[in-house]
Amino acid sequence: MLYPFSYPNDLAEHGFEPRGRAPGARVPTLPESARGLGMDGVTWAREGLVDMLVPTPFWATADFDIPIEDWRKQIKEGDDGKDASVVLAAGIEILLRAYPAAGQTLNDMESVRGFAASCLHRGADQILSLIHISEPTRPY
Repeated sequence: MLYPFSYPNDLAEHGFEPRGRAPGARVPTLPESARGLGMDGVTWAREGLVDMLVPTPFWATADFDIPIEDWRKQIKEGDDGKDASVVLAAGIEILLRAYPAAGQTLNDMESVRGFAASCLHRGADQILSLIHISEPTRPY
């Protein structure tokens, strides 16, 4: 189960009880950024509050250099995290921008394949396509 915004501690406080599994959470691409924004996916994974983390940029673009290995290392660090198990699914959206003032471009099949190859090479368990709707002129 994936929630587009998910603060597991808040969910638990409001009586949310997962049915047999923990929710997933979309988090910023860097563990440090996620932690700084109050979305501490590393701690959530270590405590069994999530069963999936989806590192994805929170800006209208795709990140082809998501440090999946850093997520995995931080989740497994220390005695409390060595048995932690979480699916790391790199997330990609439809838009692609080189920098904020750049015009937006849509990801095409070649860029999505490049993204997937990079993230899988870095240790992603899955690739999650978010808000990736094909157009009639650009079938995917």
